[in-house]
Amino acid sequence: RLLHDTVRLQIQLENSLFVAQPDGRLLGERVDLAAAVQRMAHDWPELRVSVEGTATATADARAFEAVGRNVFQNAVIHGGATAVTATIERPATGRVRLVIEDNGAGLPESALPTLGQPFSRPGATSGTGVGLFVCRRLVQRMNGTMTFACSASGRGLRVSIELPEA
Repeated sequence: RLLHDTVRLQIQLENSLFVAQPDGRLLGERVDLAAAVQRMAHDWPELRVSVEGTATATADARAFEAVGRNVFQNAVIHGGATAVTATIERPATGRVRLVIEDNGAGLPESALPTLGQPFSRPGATSGTGVGLFVCRRLVQRMNGTMTFACSASGRGLRVSIELPEA
């Protein structure tokens, strides 16, 4: 419980800092996506995390980790997920995509367009909606895109993060 509370508070603090400095400088670092996902997985020992593929993106490492931690937290807290699959792809020359798919409860398709909008609450267990808003803004500032879809399995959420390849 202490680990969960510490992670939750750390994510809230990071989100608050990014909101307070919406135009703060982000670095263009080489981020090994598979290694970054594996590091994030340590904060949720009850979550089975598998990583498929490998690639290096140009992103701010701290901001990228904040994005991933928000996605993992949402999968566990709001979706009740017990497993996450992170798939790394190269959809186009010069781009890499990280697809994080969980086995949680998911959302109705009608709720997907509002994810990532400030103070959007798609369900009763939803938080303030600030976390995914911050994530979407951070990904945009790293010259990327973040999209949401229902999982192909019919359960869970599929989050796609596309960034420039390093």
